[in-house]
Amino acid sequence: MAAGNSSRPQNPGRGDAPGPGDRPSAAANDRIEKFRGVNLARLVYSAAFIGLLYYLDLRYPLLYAAAGLHLLFAVLWLILLETEVIVEKRVWWSGYAPATADVIYVSMWIYLTGNVSSFLVAGYFVSIALSSMTEQRNYGLWTAAMCALCFSTMGVLVYLHVLPTVNILMDAVRPTGTALIITIGLTCFWFLLVNRIISTLFLRLNQEIIERKAAEDHLMRDLQLARKVQESIIPTYDRLPASRELSFGSFYLALESVGGDLYDVLPLSENRFAFLIADVSGHGVPAALLTTMAKAIFAKAVAAHPDHPEEVCRSLNRDMYSFIGDLRHYLTAYYCLLDVNTGKLEYCNAGHHPALLFRPGESAVRELDTGASFFIGVEPDFAFERGEIQLEPGDRLFLFTDGMIEGRDASGEIYGPERFENFIVSNAGLPAGELVRALIADLEGFLGGTTPEDDRAILCIDYRAQNQATER
Repeated sequence: MAAGNSSRPQNPGRGDAPGPGDRPSAAANDRIEKFRGVNLARLVYSAAFIGLLYYLDLRYPLLYAAAGLHLLFAVLWLILLETEVIVEKRVWWSGYAPATADVIYVSMWIYLTGNVSSFLVAGYFVSIALSSMTEQRNYGLWTAAMCALCFSTMGVLVYLHVLPTVNILMDAVRPTGTALIITIGLTCFWFLLVNRIISTLFLRLNQEIIERKAAEDHLMRDLQLARKVQESIIPTYDRLPASRELSFGSFYLALESVGGDLYDVLPLSENRFAFLIADVSGHGVPAALLTTMAKAIFAKAVAAHPDHPEEVCRSLNRDMYSFIGDLRHYLTAYYCLLDVNTGKLEYCNAGHHPALLFRPGESAVRELDTGASFFIGVEPDFAFERGEIQLEPGDRLFLFTDGMIEGRDASGEIYGPERFENFIVSNAGLPAGELVRALIADLEGFLGGTTPEDDRAILCIDYRAQNQATER
C-alpha cells in the first residue's frame, strides 16, 4: 500500500486471505508433509537392511538384489511424491505400489529373523499401516492379502528346501506345515489389527481436519465481509473531501484482516471540517465491530453538537458506555473542528495521543492537548474539555494512533515519539502525502521486518492559504 494514497486494511505478515485457487497447493503440501516421514523411514530401513546383510556376511545375491531394488524404489517414490508427479487423485495405483513393495521387504526381514514378532519387524508394520492410508482409500485389505501371499510363498520355499534356513537371532529351524499356517495367519491378523486401529484414528482426525477447514473457510468469508465493511468506513485517500485550503496524507494498516483504528474527515459545511482519529483496545474482529459502532455514534454526535467538540466526545462516551461499559473494552479518540476561513481549530482529547502541530520556521512540533482527558466507554459520564488554537497558512496537523510510535525492532528498541517528531520536522518540505509515505518507510526500516504489534493509522492535514496550489 502506498502510504498517503490508501487506507485499505492490510496484513503483510500473513498476506491476503487464501482464495479457492490456493487450496490445491496447500492440500498438496499437507499430503507431502504427512507421508514424508514414512518415505524417509522406508529409505532408512532399506539402507539398514543392506548394511546388516553386509555386516553378517550373508552371501545371498537374491536378498541383496531385492534389498537394492527396494532402496531404489524408496528413493524414486520419495522423489515422485515430493515433486507431486504421483498424486492419488489422478494415479489410482499410487497407494498399492508402496504397500506391495513394503510387504515384500518385510518378508525378507521375516525370512532373515525367522520370527514374525521380531522387534526388527514390528516397527515397520506400523509404518506400513500408516503408509497404506490416504484421504481416498485404505489399502489394508490389499496389504493383508499381499502379506499372506509373500509369507506363504517364502515359507513354502523354505519348507521345500528351495531357500536355505536362516535365522540371525537363534538357531535356524525349518518350519513345519502347522507353524507355517499359524505364522501366516497371525501375521495377517496382526497387520489388520494395527491397520484397523490406526485407520480409525486417521479417519477421525481427517474428518476433524475437514470440519476445521470448512470452519476456517467460513471464518475467512466473514473476515472478508468485515474487511469490506471497514474499508467503507475508513476513507481512502481519493475519498477524502477536496478543499482549496486543505491537503491530506493518510495511512492505515490493520494488524489482522480487520483492525481497531479509525480516522475520518467530515465536511460540515463549505468552510468547516471535522477530523477524528480513534483507537479501540484489542485487535481483530471485536475491535473492528467497536470501530464500526463508534463511527456511527460519532456521526450522530457531530450532527447533534456541530459546534462543540467536547460535547461530541461526551455524547460518544455516553453512548459507547451503554454498549461496552461491562465488556472491559474502551477506545481513545481525538476530535477537532476547523474553520478554514478563519483558521480557528477547536479540539478535544479523549485519552488519545495529543495531535501534533508543526508550524514552518519552528524547530519542534507542538502538542495540542486538553486538561481533562479520559478513555471513551469506561465511565458513564465525563466532562471533557475543549482546546482552541489559531492556525496559520502552512501549518501541518498530525493525528495518529500509538501503533505509529510504539513499534519495536528485533532488539526491543521502540521507535518512540522523539524519532517520530524529529522526522516530521526534518522532512517538513515534503507535501502531506509524500511525508506520510516517507514516514512509513522510515518506520518500516527501523523495525527491520519485525511483525507489527498494533494497528497503525495516521492522518496528516495541511492548512493552506486560499491562493496556494491545490495539489495534494
